[in-house]
Amino acid sequence: MKVIGIDIGTTTVSAVVLEPDGHGGQKLLTSRTIANGSFLKGADWERIQDAEKLTDKAKAVLDELLAAYPETEAIGLTGQMHGIVYTDREGRAVSPLYTWEDGSSGKLSGNSGDCGPWR
Repeated sequence: MKVIGIDIGTTTVSAVVLEPDGHGGQKLLTSRTIANGSFLKGADWERIQDAEKLTDKAKAVLDELLAAYPETEAIGLTGQMHGIVYTDREGRAVSPLYTWEDGSSGKLSGNSGDCGPWR
């Protein structure tokens, strides 16, 4: 049984194809990592990304791996922590992705917008 794992991270989209090794572990068949290149220009405190561009990049990696491993039986997906994107009823993005690094809520609450040491 082959499985694909995809991680949509803040800076990259990474994926692996695994299969059981027969000894209770997994054998790595291939891996891919590409820059997501989806940050949008915003205010100094904003860390927002183009949600559609991220989706398109993840789909492209998945399509490539499914073409190479059509017998894949499962797909696992994970994404960056503490992000939010607003969608319509059909699941289409109607906002950018506000990443875990975004300081907009601090600005709205009267804070400096500085949410951590990376600023």
